Amino acid sequence: AFPTDAKLIHRARERLVRLRKLKTSLGRTIRHIRRKISEEATLQEAFNRALWLAHRVMTQKPGDGKERVSSRHAPEVECIGKGKAHKPCEFGVKVSITTTGQRSKGGQFAPWHSLADPMMGRPSKQSCLRLRQVPGQP
Repeated sequence: AFPTDAKLIHRARERLVRLRKLKTSLGRTIRHIRRKISEEATLQEAFNRALWLAHRVMTQKPGDGKERVSSRHAPEVECIGKGKAHKPCEFGVKVSITTTGQRSKGGQFAPWHSLADPMMGRPSKQSCLRLRQVPGQP
């Protein structure tokens, strides 16, 4: 009924081999594309970001932390730990949105910015300073 230690080791070894094969295939594809576009500057410019991202994915390691690529379409996305057993993490970018308690001509919300520390729950000094810079604020 329960998997034995030997079965768990065998399954882990199979996953490791699969991952190595994927990384080998990705490396070959990157090198092939670089060889094909080496003479044309327009193609190099068009493929530059995609090749950079593919190289980053190929060379990342489990301990890289915030430098890991979680999404090909939005590489700035990171894992935000939730601390819950059923949903240990979510993927996204935490932002700080600051608003005034009154209506104002310049807009209700201050310009948002990405948080340096995603675990910070209170407004930062940066967001309070930006709120003072909103036009129409007293």
